[in-house]
Amino acid sequence: MKKKWVAPRVEVQKFEANEYVAACWAVGCDTGVANQWEQDNHEWWQIKPYHDPNDCGVSSHQVLRDTNNDGIIDEMVETKAFYDPTCSLYSDGNYTLPILPSDIHPDKNPTIYWTTKYLGTTYHHQGKVFGTDPDHPNRS
Repeated sequence: MKKKWVAPRVEVQKFEANEYVAACWAVGCDTGVANQWEQDNHEWWQIKPYHDPNDCGVSSHQVLRDTNNDGIIDEMVETKAFYDPTCSLYSDGNYTLPILPSDIHPDKNPTIYWTTKYLGTTYHHQGKVFGTDPDHPNRS
């Protein structure tokens, strides 16, 4: 019997988040509050479309994505948008304190604020972040 030397080695499996695991948190636009914010802060409001409960108000229309497969959320986009779907995220109602998508968590930022753009107009959204699976509140 001939023996062959094999150097000791360690194999590590990299965790790769899939859509099921990565979609831990969700947020829908509170369209009534967002519409009021736009009306109070923009003179163009009367002639532009508004925040729709059946569009940005649906929590499944905002998706958190890990674009480079490193296990960290890189962006939030609106999936049903007919405009630039990229969301800019903020922690304050004045839309001045940016946050990273990886900072989204119901305990850290229960309400988040985000903007989207369409034909040169910026829309200001806001909503409460919640866990999508109450049986797994700490999964991220």
